[in-house]
Amino acid sequence: MSSANNDFLNQLIVTFRLEADEHLQAMVNGLLTLETDSTPDEQRSIVETIFREAHSLKGAARAVDLGAQRRRSRRRRNARLGGGRCR
Repeated sequence: MSSANNDFLNQLIVTFRLEADEHLQAMVNGLLTLETDSTPDEQRSIVETIFREAHSLKGAARAVDLGAQRRRSRRRRNARLGGGRCR
């Protein structure tokens, strides 16, 4: 992987982490709001918002593909160390 690709990937991960924090905070805020007295319509809207935030977080994680990156890193490390199997 070229240096430019590594730089891009690192920036993508930094951006993901910032956005993930925002999504998680919005989800926490929604859950805390559900604990207050609210109407069923308000609760429905809050739950929908929480699900949208979770869906956005899942999509962002998939776009960054953190699991695949870890596997590639292990393979490169193992190749440098002369073997070993990575799953």
